[in-house]
Amino acid sequence: MSRWAKQVSRMGRDGFQLASAIFKDSTTKRAVSFKPVLLDQARQYNLVARSLLQVDRQIGLVRYHGIMGYFQQQWQARFSSSLPPSTTTPEGSSPADTSQPNKARIAFMITGSMKQELNEQMGYLDEDIRKMTPLQASLILHYRIIPDEMEEKLPVVEAEYEKQREEDAVKQQQEAEERERLRAAQQVEMKKAEALRKEQAASTAESKTEVNAQQETPSAPYVAPAPLTVASFSAAANNFQSSNTLLSPSADGTTNGFGDSWFEVNEIDPKTGEATRVGLYQEEEEATLGMKTRQEIADAKETNLTFELKPVEKSALFSSSQKQK
Repeated sequence: MSRWAKQVSRMGRDGFQLASAIFKDSTTKRAVSFKPVLLDQARQYNLVARSLLQVDRQIGLVRYHGIMGYFQQQWQARFSSSLPPSTTTPEGSSPADTSQPNKARIAFMITGSMKQELNEQMGYLDEDIRKMTPLQASLILHYRIIPDEMEEKLPVVEAEYEKQREEDAVKQQQEAEERERLRAAQQVEMKKAEALRKEQAASTAESKTEVNAQQETPSAPYVAPAPLTVASFSAAANNFQSSNTLLSPSADGTTNGFGDSWFEVNEIDPKTGEATRVGLYQEEEEATLGMKTRQEIADAKETNLTFELKPVEKSALFSSSQKQK
């Protein structure tokens, strides 16, 4: 039997059932008394009773708005239904519900409102609804699949739903693993920080103990130094100069100690090109480090200064110092 034949057969049965209910009711002598019977039959999914209630509702709207107002209301309702759905978040919905606006909400069971919508708006028969699973009913309502397209479209949307659910499960598993990894890393960092804190506390306590022990050690009595006179200071200065091999020149005019060559760092004026000594070092490595440090500071200040490293003989340094004297 075709679907249309089933629909006609059901309408006939519902019409006969409604007529029997009206005949049995003793208060059906006036038209206004049809309403309670129609409402009772509509609650029992009687299509004829529901159709009559819809007609009665439309007649009431015509009486209230008038013919022109009624058609205007119908036109506005049809125009608004053709617009795309709003993307605003309804009150009481969670972010998870709006993260995937095209994802169907699957019910745990087929509720009465779902049966009513499938029956009245979608045109499904009761026996078809009884064969549906909650998943199929939810997908049919979400994608608005009519009975004639059910066999073609329903398997496709079911497969897409299962695929999406598997992808969501994998994503949730990955997110759970990532959260677990972060939690483990945080615990390791916390343990390291706690161990470092204990180590620092122990080191501080040990340092305090050593300081206290040193403070408790008796020191030698204080002896005031002898008064310094001009004669004693001059004698000490002469003794120091004569005993210092670095300041005392040898017979050939060179100085003793360390090495024969020193290294000076000169600052080059960007305008005049004049070189000015800004550093003197005994070791070339130390001089190179000093020159690089000064160059980095000059670059940071954007002074356009440059520096050069130049070896200098100690004899030349000594002779220049003598000339300055």
